[in-house]
Amino acid sequence: MVRQLTKKDAYSAFEYALKAPETKRQWPRRLDVFLTFLQLEGQDVKERTNNLYDLIKTEGIDWLESHIIDFIYFQKQRVLNKEITETTINNYIKPLKTFCDMNNIMLNWKYLRKGVPKGRKSALDRIPEFSEIKKLLQASDIRLKPIISVMLSSGIRVGAWDELK
Repeated sequence: MVRQLTKKDAYSAFEYALKAPETKRQWPRRLDVFLTFLQLEGQDVKERTNNLYDLIKTEGIDWLESHIIDFIYFQKQRVLNKEITETTINNYIKPLKTFCDMNNIMLNWKYLRKGVPKGRKSALDRIPEFSEIKKLLQASDIRLKPIISVMLSSGIRVGAWDELK
């Protein structure tokens, strides 16, 4: 017997596209931010997402595009208020785009993304000065000196130690 895959609802289609565990954890919450912005009714994200799908089918693509533009404008105001950074806006748009792609809702994303500000692609890190390195090594005990030396010479950050073998 061959089992056929069927799309049960709009949220299941969205969930089907999520592969990485961290994406599965974060994207439904980020999609829910858009659903909250639209003030959609429902008990959970799944029900609210399915309500959004039904609403798009009745109201049309233009309705959705105008609300996405309003949402981007709202997020840009949050950037101006220094609540979030410019690059965070994309984190709210990616789940929405995946939802639309997985449910065959064709939007002009090139047009929609024109209003999204470009963020910094790198952090404001800098190379420590020699005097700062000297202070670090003087203040540390014998166990930390090799760790500090490896980090300075290789450029790794604190979080990279967990990945080293």
